[in-house]
Amino acid sequence: MVKNLFWPFLFIFLHFSSSANECKVINAACSSTWYPVSFLLSENQNRASGVAVEIVRAANKKLNVDIIFNCQLPWKRAISYLDSGKIDMLVGHYLNPKREQNWQVSDGLFVDDIRAVYLDKRLEVEKISDLKGLVGVKPSGASYGAVIDEYTSGEISGYKIGELKNNSAMIGQLLAGRVDYVLSEKRNIQGYAEMLGLVDVIKLSDSLSLNSVHFSFAKTSPCAKYSDKFNILIKHYQASGLVNTLFEQARDDFRKRESFLFIKNDYKALFNNK
Repeated sequence: MVKNLFWPFLFIFLHFSSSANECKVINAACSSTWYPVSFLLSENQNRASGVAVEIVRAANKKLNVDIIFNCQLPWKRAISYLDSGKIDMLVGHYLNPKREQNWQVSDGLFVDDIRAVYLDKRLEVEKISDLKGLVGVKPSGASYGAVIDEYTSGEISGYKIGELKNNSAMIGQLLAGRVDYVLSEKRNIQGYAEMLGLVDVIKLSDSLSLNSVHFSFAKTSPCAKYSDKFNILIKHYQASGLVNTLFEQARDDFRKRESFLFIKNDYKALFNNK
């Protein structure tokens, strides 16, 4: 009798073990405001766009795997969820030693140029050490790589930098004179400056770092098995010119963000009243 019951139980166990190791849907987190990497469309706050998002979306379609993007998740929580395997993928991030160790990191998608953004035309920032004695702000949970992170960690005396959740808040702090600079990626800040009519107001430092943009799988995710196939497709998209086309698409999508029209005049008034 015991012997006869063994095989049905074994079948059920193997069935559920197999199901647990399947990747039916990739649950991905992404930033909601990181132009041109990842952002939400103003006309559909459930629709993610951006170069990194569209690269991943195209790869998933090619591999016939469904994906769900959650760009409303706070960035620090998204990182924690990837560490613990609560999500399968984080779309759009820079590298640091901890991430390379803990995550299944993709090949580089493209390269970002990290800058300090400020208002004082007399200020000259050529390297990260020139920020000593100034007060800055960066996106909450952001890592700009080992070198910049060392200076912005608070462990080196003289480098004071806070964190805010989005670009609008950081730009507002800059225009209000509450910080001396914003740490940002060049294309990102230029996109926001153009939208807000601040191109002639802000000044950009020299390049502080060139960072490659990646996506990563959680190492415990069953979807991580697609990592090599994703990397093959990334190379194909780079060689075919698709990545360049996606930058143009991201620029067009970003310019449609109606939410900026409501705050543009507020920012300009804030600057003029300083």
